Amino acid sequence: TMERQVREAKGAGIDAFSLNWLGSGNPTDTNLQTLLSVAGSAGFLVTVDVDLDSPFIRNTGDVVNSLNYLKRYLADRAWLRYDGKPVVVFYGIRKYEVDTWAIMRSMVDPDRAALWIGEGDVFSYLSVFDGIHPYSIAWAANPAGQLAGYAAKTRAVPGKLWVATVMPGYTHVQHAQPVTL
Repeated sequence: TMERQVREAKGAGIDAFSLNWLGSGNPTDTNLQTLLSVAGSAGFLVTVDVDLDSPFIRNTGDVVNSLNYLKRYLADRAWLRYDGKPVVVFYGIRKYEVDTWAIMRSMVDPDRAALWIGEGDVFSYLSVFDGIHPYSIAWAANPAGQLAGYAAKTRAVPGKLWVATVMPGYTHVQHAQPVTL
């Protein structure tokens, strides 16, 4: 199935997948290992979206342990990189305060060897994360305008990355006009 999905994605011009990862010792970790192997053979790229709503990541100690475990994959040839750095995405960053994230990052990635992209719309997290993305903006009356506003707020912080969202299945926002960011 993964081989077919990678082949179809490449045929559609998609370069990488982000796998929802719940931590070590569960099927999402096994899926990550398989996907990295499949992607590596196909010239495709992979990253994870560390899901902080995971039943396996319950506290800051679990976050630190999970991220230290995840480092084993970051050198894989199929791991998504930006400017030579492995990219790791996080879902649900509001679960912890910015100061708590700063402590966790200093424990896991003190040299900022990886790019951390946090999900959300609280731009103060950019003091710890290298970029930000919204998970969904389906609630917005003007999704294109909302994305443009988020992009402007992110770009106002020097050196930070803005990552727009893709919302497959949200057919009720078809009225939105595309925006070039």
